[in-house]
Amino acid sequence: MELSELARNWDLLGKQQAITAIISTLGTEDEKIFFETGLTEIKWLLEMLQEEGITPTDPVLDFGCGIGRLTQALSHYFTEVIGLDIAASMLKVAKEKNAFPDRCSYVLNQTDNLGIFEDNRFSLIVSSIVLQHVGQDLAKSYLKEMIRVLKPGGVLFFQIPAQLKEIPIIEDTACRTKISVDLSGYTDALQPATTPPSVSPEHSLKLLRKIFGVKSRAKTPVGSDTVTKAPDSLFQANAGEVLVLPVEITNTSEIDWKAEHMVSLGRRWLSYPEGLLLAYADDGGRVPLASGLESQNSVTVDMELRTPVKEGNYWLELDLSQPGRPLFADLGSKRYLLPVRISTAQNSENMGHTENAVQHVLSDDQIQETVLAEIEMHGIGRQEVEELLLDKGAEIIRVMEDNSAGESWQSYRYLARKP
Repeated sequence: MELSELARNWDLLGKQQAITAIISTLGTEDEKIFFETGLTEIKWLLEMLQEEGITPTDPVLDFGCGIGRLTQALSHYFTEVIGLDIAASMLKVAKEKNAFPDRCSYVLNQTDNLGIFEDNRFSLIVSSIVLQHVGQDLAKSYLKEMIRVLKPGGVLFFQIPAQLKEIPIIEDTACRTKISVDLSGYTDALQPATTPPSVSPEHSLKLLRKIFGVKSRAKTPVGSDTVTKAPDSLFQANAGEVLVLPVEITNTSEIDWKAEHMVSLGRRWLSYPEGLLLAYADDGGRVPLASGLESQNSVTVDMELRTPVKEGNYWLELDLSQPGRPLFADLGSKRYLLPVRISTAQNSENMGHTENAVQHVLSDDQIQETVLAEIEMHGIGRQEVEELLLDKGAEIIRVMEDNSAGESWQSYRYLARKP
């Protein structure tokens, strides 16, 4: 992904779902819980440094700070803390939430280097769940720059996944499922829906090309034989609302799915009625089938999700996948689609369901605000990371396995010191 596109993606994410974009496994936009995770992480880091006989001083850099999860935590211990990020929208929120304006500042950097800082500037640099999103080349460039701007004796603490874990692959022909959702607990939220107008895939692709330069998109158009539609009703929900939907999953293949297959249920929000465009980024929450699922058997799981924060009409798409593999629907199965009308709380009572409202087609300007490219995940092998650090003269103090990149990735945290 190009640097400019990376900046645009994260700027849009900062406007729409900052917290769950930063920590997809958190499952909530609760700010209190979010910032508490930062306090816990920094306390653990400083205790570990104390065990190593290392006492960092000012200044400190939080690389990829987002809205300040770690930056604010660091400000409890240091008097000069700088949070650096690629997304202006993230930094806008970070500045609004800054409880330490006298010791904490935020800087926008949309270049592939840290040229805004001189050599030997920082005593401590921290980067957590950031480098996994920027691509290998850019991650390596940033790591080299971090070492450059460290003071002699300064410490670099960062996380990056190495590679996807090896899992047994389910044959494409066995990726077959039937998905249904029990909406009986939400009968008041169901409203009659008119038939969406016919929108050609060419219309959607034209808009994608204009905004993102996309040449093609392997999505299945709404109305295709490979799509399982929900009943002809429109589900009504408030923007940013957390819903818990009971989802029944049936393994309709002739092969048992084992626990080691790591099959999980995920969701995405698509534009309505086009269905080809990703209208709202998945907040990352997935429901694993931890015990697997035998052939021709069913299981019901609770899918907790947060609705889009922008008013409009969407498709909620539910489907299964294995880590690093296509969605089952892209392999010939059926996906579940539920038409959803999102309103703000103040407009929910007078929202209405007129034909024009339901049959909304996104304009170019609206797509520019709502469509997001998917968040990419990348890894760099542990040996390659260690070689990079050693080549730049850094001393590797600790390498620790962690699970911050999700269950499907082998991830590590590195602690290194500049001589």
